[in-house]
Amino acid sequence: MNKLKNYGIILASGKGSRYGNDIPKQFVKIAGKTILEHTIEIFEKSDKIDEIYIVITPEYRNFAEEILIKNNYSKVSKILNGGIIRKESSYIGINAIEDEEANVIIHDCARPFLTHKIINDCIEALKIYNAVDVAIPSADTIIEVNENNIIKNIPRRANLRRGQTPQCFKLSVIKKAHELSKNESDFTDDCGLVVKYNLGDVYVVSGDEENIKITCPSDIFMADKLFQIRSTSQPKEQNIDSLQNKVIVIFGGTSGIGKCTAELAVKYGAKVYTASTSTGCDVKDYNSVTNFLNQVYKNTGKIEDKNEGWLKTYYRS
Repeated sequence: MNKLKNYGIILASGKGSRYGNDIPKQFVKIAGKTILEHTIEIFEKSDKIDEIYIVITPEYRNFAEEILIKNNYSKVSKILNGGIIRKESSYIGINAIEDEEANVIIHDCARPFLTHKIINDCIEALKIYNAVDVAIPSADTIIEVNENNIIKNIPRRANLRRGQTPQCFKLSVIKKAHELSKNESDFTDDCGLVVKYNLGDVYVVSGDEENIKITCPSDIFMADKLFQIRSTSQPKEQNIDSLQNKVIVIFGGTSGIGKCTAELAVKYGAKVYTASTSTGCDVKDYNSVTNFLNQVYKNTGKIEDKNEGWLKTYYRS
């Protein structure tokens, strides 16, 4: 059996009525890029996604096409005019896939913080299940009220989840769900269609608290802060065993954090030279630094510098 292709369908055809701006929220810029660009890049950079379809607001199709041309995305293969409601746009994207069977990953453009882990977990779950949802536990107690605002039920919080996207399906299953519901318009959830027509179990993959949906102006502020935090977050933990036999120069390495770093590097087998005024190197003096580095190179023949990734070696002729 041939490996099924993974199609990412990004729904970006909403009018953003709750957002209350002159342009749809998917074209609002955060951290220098539109929300649409941020979301496309997640799928573009995923090694699990084969093709991307964009379902766009027809009135803003030209704007979207300019964004796609500017970024030259390699995986975006179709841009489609969306429908009036989300259900229509979802069906348009699904129906554009010509394969007999495939994995379909449907995602709201307004969630630009989707992680590759969630995408990977969803695709892995599709090996067993025909429908996969993404959700997180509810931190709040949910109450059900009647038409008079009187509580009629308080469900157990342990069984409740807050739904996110993507929602993922085998193509044949989600197509059948939409065909069975073609005369209904009150559904805003693709997994809900699978459940209603009893087309199989819907497995739930753990989402992420940061996988927020941008709905109102205050969400833009929160999203901007999240991008700032992510851009200044610490790098992933590195394999410090790779320090064995490396030559490292640490400026300010005779005290504080520099000293601790030097001691750790030595512990893992590195040859460490600490540069400071107490070792005869004045970091404010260009010639002093040059002489110090020349001496290290003369003694060792190389200097490793923590520049790109963990180490980058500079050799001098």
